[in-house]
Amino acid sequence: MGIRTAEVVNGWNYLESWSPADRAGKRRQFTNVPTLEAARAGAELVFVFEGTAVGLLVTAGPDVGILEYTIDGRDYPPLDQFTQWSAGLHIPWAYMLAADLNPGEHCLVLKTSKEKNPKSKGNAGRIQQFLVN
Repeated sequence: MGIRTAEVVNGWNYLESWSPADRAGKRRQFTNVPTLEAARAGAELVFVFEGTAVGLLVTAGPDVGILEYTIDGRDYPPLDQFTQWSAGLHIPWAYMLAADLNPGEHCLVLKTSKEKNPKSKGNAGRIQQFLVN
């Protein structure tokens, strides 16, 4: 689902055409695309969806952080977006946040954490799509 379906509480910005500001590598087909971006810890958004599964298509580069989230008020383990390739590459990555929800409407609350991977340069988050089944 499109990123404009999310409600930004604070700290997330809609970019019509995102591209990396650093010199890390990139996948051309995943740059210059609409992106919800949070550059700092504490950014929060709400995404309401209908289905049994939810995930994110993100760009996981050198500065990505950890995402904290709840679905329908239930805490889930934090998601470290930093991959084995993130240090030198803005790489597209799909993460499933939950795949066993009861059918119906659900509410995802997503925040950028103050915690981060020790290898990461920041706390950023970049979402290109919400994945819903």
